[in-house]
Amino acid sequence: MPKRSFLIVSSSFFPQNSPRANRTTELAKELSRQGCKVSVLTPYSPEQDALAEEFGIDLVDAPGRAWPEVPLSSGPLRIPMRALRRALLMTFDFPSIQWTLRVPRALSQMAKHDVLISIAAPHSVHWGVARAHSQEGFPASVWLADCGDPYMGQENDSFRPAPYFKYAEKAFCRRADAICVPVEGAKEAYYPEFREKIHVIPQGFNFSDYEYLKGTSPQQDCVVR
Repeated sequence: MPKRSFLIVSSSFFPQNSPRANRTTELAKELSRQGCKVSVLTPYSPEQDALAEEFGIDLVDAPGRAWPEVPLSSGPLRIPMRALRRALLMTFDFPSIQWTLRVPRALSQMAKHDVLISIAAPHSVHWGVARAHSQEGFPASVWLADCGDPYMGQENDSFRPAPYFKYAEKAFCRRADAICVPVEGAKEAYYPEFREKIHVIPQGFNFSDYEYLKGTSPQQDCVVR
């Protein structure tokens, strides 16, 4: 029986340390352990090579140069720069919106896989996959969109995104074969018409892959790569 092939699309991967980077990395490792062929489309870093070789993961660099964020500054420009940064985020999802361009460009060059898993945040990763899905040559038979909070229904930010982003969110929810969230309570934040597509897949770690740095007390123990 041939190995099932997975293509994971994510803006972050090892050695980054963030919830989405950890979810991407651990998912790729576990699928590889289970005998699957795994490719990860993500910005490339030489530090990823050893892990990719150990687990037999095929790394594919996301094309295009990363768009710079508006820099935060001090002094008299601090408030104007912060306001500009926030305005670009809320009205254009800048700079994350770049993934709606980078992802379709990369997917158009990739071979067919059994399953594509896109991972947010940013949600523009899903939007980019949705654009590719609407075109010929989509490189997977099944698309799973992995999410935490929804883009439009999020409650962890004091500012709401522009209302027209609901079209991008509904487009990816409509096209994805299934939507994955880490906890049961996340379902209610999504648009009601898509909740039947939502499945709960908790975050997982294999702690045998980690070394422990011992502190002076159990409360100070921490886990490091």
